Amino acid sequence: MLKEKIITITEQNRDHGKMFLIREMPAWQFSKWAHHATSAMARAGIDTEEFQGNGPEAIIAKGVNILYVIHPSEADPLLDEMFDKCVFIVRDKSHPQNALPPIKEVDFEEFTTIERLRAEALMIHVNFTETESLLKSTSETLSTAPNLKTTPTSRASAAKPSRLVRHRS
Repeated sequence: MLKEKIITITEQNRDHGKMFLIREMPAWQFSKWAHHATSAMARAGIDTEEFQGNGPEAIIAKGVNILYVIHPSEADPLLDEMFDKCVFIVRDKSHPQNALPPIKEVDFEEFTTIERLRAEALMIHVNFTETESLLKSTSETLSTAPNLKTTPTSRASAAKPSRLVRHRS
């Protein structure tokens, strides 16, 4: 039986109170995903020697942020596949088993929610004893990122074309 975990967003932000179901990928599918991720990391110049024999645990030990050093053409499909196969939104909190795939452009209003769910989706696949410390590390990295601000958005403002403003240094 595949592992599942319910995540409720408790941070005081626009995603506060939203509930998500994280579901493990079947082992064969996750094994292929981990192989593709490791190969992409090697092509990006990351030393993957320590991953040999340690499987996905070694990737997780490095944290989900390691996937961001991979070229976007390779990282985006990996991140999307993990999200699409593992993250579901619970619309009826009395029936979390009826969770549905989220509508990415609608159901997520905060970057930090997306990153937390990515980390949770990765970590559900292994028996990792330091899960909480990795989540804390990911959370701390996101909260201390320079100039990372939450900006209210609306469909009306999102539909307007924006101008690119260049600052001279």
